[in-house]
Amino acid sequence: MSGLLVEGIAGAPAEAGPLDAVAAGLDNVAGSMTSFNREVAPRVRAVIASSAELQARDQAKHVSLVADVAAALQDRGVPDPVASLAAEIGMLAFRDGFATWTASDGGPGLVALVREALEKLRGAVGALG
Repeated sequence: MSGLLVEGIAGAPAEAGPLDAVAAGLDNVAGSMTSFNREVAPRVRAVIASSAELQARDQAKHVSLVADVAAALQDRGVPDPVASLAAEIGMLAFRDGFATWTASDGGPGLVALVREALEKLRGAVGALG
């Protein structure tokens, strides 16, 4: 997942802002997910929920992905803390879109759901003033 995120961010147009570059990375990851990912996700979530050790590992994975996304943005010249904030927002959007996708039997695909979640979060950040 990290490699797909970083690859998508690196491939974003040079003029893309931080969240647009993150969106390119998210598109890359979401586009790689298949129906297998959708089917197995509820079982994986249940197993993780049953173990404090697995929950800690899942959180560590999240932290690692955020760090990788932030580093990819910094490689594009995005300063920290903007890179870190954009990375956190991107991973929150992915988690939200993925949860919606795995809870449904049809409808929009994962790419669209992650993009929708990212736009909601972008609006929420703007509303902070």
